[in-house]
Amino acid sequence: MVNQIELHPGLNNSEVLAYCRSHQIVVESWSTMMQGKASEVPIIVEISKKHNKNVGQVCLKWTIQQETVVLPKSSHEERIISNVQLDDFWLDDSDMYSLFTIPEQRLGPDPNNFDF
Repeated sequence: MVNQIELHPGLNNSEVLAYCRSHQIVVESWSTMMQGKASEVPIIVEISKKHNKNVGQVCLKWTIQQETVVLPKSSHEERIISNVQLDDFWLDDSDMYSLFTIPEQRLGPDPNNFDF
């Protein structure tokens, strides 16, 4: 099973992740780069400068280090290349903690209040 959920530093969805892990459900993230808003979050910008990476790479790495699946999309060649250049850095515990403290901001529809 795969559960695709909104997952990014502004919405860590920890309860859903824990549930999925306990039931052997693979989590795939969407909106991993916060729909382009990651560059507006000071903590992400700070961490990206620390590692000499862009904010998208930090968001992708944050997601990957949580052992979730991420399928970034772009039609821009330089972003496609950048999205796979993630093997030369690691977010340490301090980075991960900082990213988990970003105030929650859901960018997509709320599944608890979804109007079918």
